[in-house]
Amino acid sequence: MYLKMTHNNLINIKNLNVVVEQSKIPILQNIAFELQSQEWVSVIGESGSGKSILLRSLLGLIPSSMSMIGEIAIKQEIFLSPTVNRLQSLRGKVINLIGQEPLSSLSPLMKIQSQLTEVSPLKATHEELIHLLLTVGLKNPKRVLQSYPHQLSGGERQRVAIAIALHTKPLLLLADEPTSALDSENQKIFIELLQKLRETNNISIIFVTHDIMLANYCADKTMVLYNGSIVEVTNPKDIMQYPKHQYTKKLIKSVNDFTIQKTKLQFDCTETLVTVSDLTVTKKSNNSLFSKSKHNIITDIAFEIYRGESLGCVGPSGSGKTTIAMCLLELCKYRGSISRAENKKSERMITQAVFQDPHAYLSPKRTVYQSLFEALEQKPIKVSEREIENQISKIFQQVELSLHLITRYPSELSGGQKQRVAIARALLTNPDLIILDEPTSALDSFAGFAIVSLLQEIRKENRLSYFVITHDPKIVAALCDRVITITGQGTLVQSGK
Repeated sequence: MYLKMTHNNLINIKNLNVVVEQSKIPILQNIAFELQSQEWVSVIGESGSGKSILLRSLLGLIPSSMSMIGEIAIKQEIFLSPTVNRLQSLRGKVINLIGQEPLSSLSPLMKIQSQLTEVSPLKATHEELIHLLLTVGLKNPKRVLQSYPHQLSGGERQRVAIAIALHTKPLLLLADEPTSALDSENQKIFIELLQKLRETNNISIIFVTHDIMLANYCADKTMVLYNGSIVEVTNPKDIMQYPKHQYTKKLIKSVNDFTIQKTKLQFDCTETLVTVSDLTVTKKSNNSLFSKSKHNIITDIAFEIYRGESLGCVGPSGSGKTTIAMCLLELCKYRGSISRAENKKSERMITQAVFQDPHAYLSPKRTVYQSLFEALEQKPIKVSEREIENQISKIFQQVELSLHLITRYPSELSGGQKQRVAIARALLTNPDLIILDEPTSALDSFAGFAIVSLLQEIRKENRLSYFVITHDPKIVAALCDRVITITGQGTLVQSGK
């Protein structure tokens, strides 16, 4: 059985539906579209609209709690139908995926060189691997090859994920928010890199993003997904100038008009919560079996965070912003000093964090309730199970989540919902300082602005201090009272409003 296709069609999807088996809630509804060879289709839509599930359904990688029906054909050959499911055979060889969360696709137990070698169709030489990493913009490929994923920045991990996906030379590249961890300059570099690779390697691309301007940068067509359905498909110019569907018009309006009103909060600049002095982190690199070298990730960083203040931290990918956060959490060895204000609570509970990748620290084997319950169990003062349930219910209301989500697993939540769960988990221990490491980078404009508004309210209600790491100037303007700037060499060059 074959679908009617044009000669240049790479993929044809017809009546694709994905539902949650237990509740019969539809995730994707009657998805149908064609993709030509070397064509670039960008998919936009809000958090929870089904963008990531659409990509994973092409590889047969949807969660086990969901079921899928429909027809998928690659080069006129049926790989999914009511009687056939051979999507697994496409993985790596024909279709490859660049995920939104690189930590979930990179093995924490293997160095990057081993992970690249593992997926290599032919045994690649060391020089070829170095060239591949240079191609995706990694400036120190020898160090990266000898590193584990946790030793790299978020931007570096995403570059490695892209290198691994390209290394198998697929016909179709599925890109699920591959630039969300990057600053705007590097986002453009990445898009141009993918465009170049598309031309030189005859690759087709389905590019999922919440950023409309980024989606339209190199796309041949832009597809709008809403509540699991395709509501509009057109060329990028028309979708910006002549949007047809009401939801598309709403998306365009959010780009043109939506601004975050900064909440004016007073903080006491005489009450210092954290003082950082001469903070330096050095990493050892194994250049060979007998040769080791050292380099500073950050050097002589110094700043203060006042009680009730929101301090921003900006800088290019790989500059050491997340390393500073890990030092504040005492999860990284450093030289220099970090002094904290005295507090009656356990010192470990003073600081909590919300990272850019909630999937990396929400256990896939625990429900939302179990993850939150675990956080409360770590408190020095033990409370009853009934009191824990009451606190979780109260926190859910505070972060504006419906209680019916409490029995779900992280894989069953949208990006915005997972980030709200992460904020709830941080709030449960009543911290004085919350580190926000790119808290909205993986979210669409609606969900991102909602998270920022939520953080503003939480700060106001609880007199919290924030340390905000971000690439987005809008987030800086909305959340931060002062800003420190870190250079690409890991040094502080500017501090001010």
